[in-house]
Amino acid sequence: MAVTAATAAWIAVGASTLGTAASIQQQRKGEKANRRAAALQRRQAELQNMRERRKAMAEARREAAAVRATTANLGVGGSSAAEGAIGSIRSQVAERVGFAGQMEGFGSAINQQQQRAATAGTNAAIYSAVGQLPSQLGMGGFSDIIDTPTPPPTSGGGGFLV
Repeated sequence: MAVTAATAAWIAVGASTLGTAASIQQQRKGEKANRRAAALQRRQAELQNMRERRKAMAEARREAAAVRATTANLGVGGSSAAEGAIGSIRSQVAERVGFAGQMEGFGSAINQQQQRAATAGTNAAIYSAVGQLPSQLGMGGFSDIIDTPTPPPTSGGGGFLV
């Protein structure tokens, strides 16, 4: 059984369309995987931040207890100096926890921008595939639509007509 030119053309159209559709589907899957990875990275950063906060709070409690014990042994427990030292410890912990929160926020913002970039790349690839579909189907492009004038013939005289 011979394959006619029309049948071959329809097979080519089908294969091209299928290839484009498969490409789009795979790009979407990749985008989805990137979103999942970004969510996991955010969660990882949150857990790390919580751990750092707990660690800082525990350290501050130990330091404050040491200051209280020392000042009590010296007989100056509850003095303004002792309370000032404990206040300083609390202030330092608050600064560390605040900084960790800021870093978590930056990490989240970076992940969002990376996700937007990945989405834009995926969309660009999809639009490119769709844009190439007519030429893949043998429909040509703008060169088939626009009639470009051919330059006049020249003789061998350096480009000038003789």
